[in-house]
Amino acid sequence: MKKQFIVIGLLLVSAITFAQKKEIKTAQKSIKSGNFTEAINILASIESLVDKADSVIKEQYSLILGQAYLGAADNDFEKLNTAANSFENVLSLNKNSKYAADANIGLEEVGIALINSAQLDQKNQAYIEGSKKIYRGYTLRKNDTIFLYYAASLATDGKDYDLAIKRYEELMEIGYTGISEEFYATKKGTKEETKFSSKVERDLMIKKGEYVIPRSKFTKSKKGTILKNMTFIYLDKGEKEKATELMKKARAASPDDKNLMYAEAELYYTSGDMTNYKKIINELIKSDPNNPDLYYNLGVASARNGEKEEAMEYYSKAIELNPRLCGSFN
Repeated sequence: MKKQFIVIGLLLVSAITFAQKKEIKTAQKSIKSGNFTEAINILASIESLVDKADSVIKEQYSLILGQAYLGAADNDFEKLNTAANSFENVLSLNKNSKYAADANIGLEEVGIALINSAQLDQKNQAYIEGSKKIYRGYTLRKNDTIFLYYAASLATDGKDYDLAIKRYEELMEIGYTGISEEFYATKKGTKEETKFSSKVERDLMIKKGEYVIPRSKFTKSKKGTILKNMTFIYLDKGEKEKATELMKKARAASPDDKNLMYAEAELYYTSGDMTNYKKIINELIKSDPNNPDLYYNLGVASARNGEKEEAMEYYSKAIELNPRLCGSFN
């Protein structure tokens, strides 16, 4: 009798396994026909059975589920994320799975889809949605740290400052600078210089004899911009001490960056620190002595400090450099 129960149990397991495989194959056919929603529904109907199945069936199920959700996703973040999770699950179950190669291809395709969708969101000013997508894309391609920078930037544009700070802090933790090498060469027989996507592509074109005079240059560091953005987020949140500390770091990283100098001046002006504001404006005047706006700003700051005579001197200098400013005092 006991043997009978064992045989019945084995037959039952075999039947369930057969049913799972059959439904998975049916879902595969639906995917090939472009019926992605149908495939998702089929796979959902056997989800509870697959949880008790062996690893190979789970791996296959996860792969097909990822393909179904990727096909159905369009610009839907939740579906793209489910696809990514499913492909990742194949590899977490067994990194040497016979489905591993297809899972890796799926992850690459999801990564591209997420980034393309984030660009569309940016155009439509759906910044937070775009930030979520490009960040998920970054988690799939961690060597492409520029995507983490874009995720932070989009969160800033969308005014989700808590999310933006979180992403900027991740950038600081990995030592991100954004400095990259760019590759150029001049088209043979012309003075037209072309930028190439990689050194390999540039060198290949030179080897073919189509280009000459190869050169490279490095882009500017984005560290100052990151610190500046974090500074103004903290200022907006009313955290003046953090804002001031970050601005000091930003200036130390890029002491000659005029944009940062203007940003620091704005920080002091916004917080009512006219003494340090004037100090920064005077630094800017050293490199731009004929800028009437700078003298006008000094006049405004002096007036706010109650330094009336000094304010008039700066206003007079501003008018001397640009007589049209005279109307600003009426």
